[in-house]
Amino acid sequence: MAKAAEPTNILRVTAAFVGSVDGEEITFVYGELISADHPAVKKWPDAFGPLVLPYPVNRKGESRVEQATAAPGEKRGA
Repeated sequence: MAKAAEPTNILRVTAAFVGSVDGEEITFVYGELISADHPAVKKWPDAFGPLVLPYPVNRKGESRVEQATAAPGEKRGA
């Protein structure tokens, strides 16, 4: 069985910029996602912010869609 991946915190770029990390020039684009453990995050912490999802994440077993019809024997209120 495959081992589960370790959770990674994800940040997003809050303003576009170009910077040099470990001798490599990198272009960071607004809204781009980056791992929180990337060396650029340590070097320019103010250039990154939390990833905010515009809609709730559907958790296992939860439905975001309302049931359209009543189940057998179930009364639907109005």
